[in-house]
Amino acid sequence: TQTGSYNITSFTMNLPITLKVGTNEIALLSVTVGWQIGLKGEQQSLYSDAGTNAVQWDSGINPPNQTALMWYKTEFNAPKGNNAVALDLSTMSKGQAWVNGHHIGRYFPSFTAPTDGCSDSCDYRGTYSPANCATSCGKASQEWYHLPRSWLHPTNNVLVLLEEIGGDSSGISFRTRHVDTICGHVSQDSPTMNLIYEKSEGIKDYPHLDLQCSSGQHISSITFASFGTPQGSCGKFYRGSCHETMSSDIIETLCLDQEECSIPVSEDIFGKQCADPVKSLAVEAVCSY
Repeated sequence: TQTGSYNITSFTMNLPITLKVGTNEIALLSVTVGWQIGLKGEQQSLYSDAGTNAVQWDSGINPPNQTALMWYKTEFNAPKGNNAVALDLSTMSKGQAWVNGHHIGRYFPSFTAPTDGCSDSCDYRGTYSPANCATSCGKASQEWYHLPRSWLHPTNNVLVLLEEIGGDSSGISFRTRHVDTICGHVSQDSPTMNLIYEKSEGIKDYPHLDLQCSSGQHISSITFASFGTPQGSCGKFYRGSCHETMSSDIIETLCLDQEECSIPVSEDIFGKQCADPVKSLAVEAVCSY
């Protein structure tokens, strides 16, 4: 067997053969092997203005769902106001999305976190472990995708999806996010409602820093967190000479995606990397819908 190459398709084959007396038959099998990278829709740029208008789209109230390698197109008006806009693709599986020719990126909500390891209770006392207070088990790492307002027109915006596995396009929706900022700064020596030490049980009752969003909102990000000697005020916090490096990680684990959370202000939670006698905890968080 002999074949040509990508650059040189023709070739000459010289091999010894055995012939018999009389008539001999020679069989030649010629095979051309080729491949094409990408999909026809990508080559036609179906996500661009020109590509979208160059093909005939099938229209209908109930488009086909759970179908692999399916292109979807729809038009929409921009949500009113100036709040941030997000595209909810939680009902889709895996693919890419474009709006007005701009590539939003790849989506993959069908790839989810393990279903085990989460619990309703959370206790950070003792040795820190990344597995402590795990949340969002069985959920996708991302379901909402940001649409910059600068990409949108007041009307007739075009959304194009390439679904690779098969999803439910009827569940796609747009959301707006209203953002508020909440802050807190509590010292270790702040008074508590209960006794600092209950001799009957030997349990310490630490001061707590409480964060609470407005009804319907949840804590979407932590913009500042420091246990040690933080300085400043809400919107202008900065680290002091003492700062526990795991502060942000611990606060995010305790508070992200919660409407409210209560954080013990204690070295038992955050550690003892520096020796200041009295430490405090300062946190600034963002609440959004």
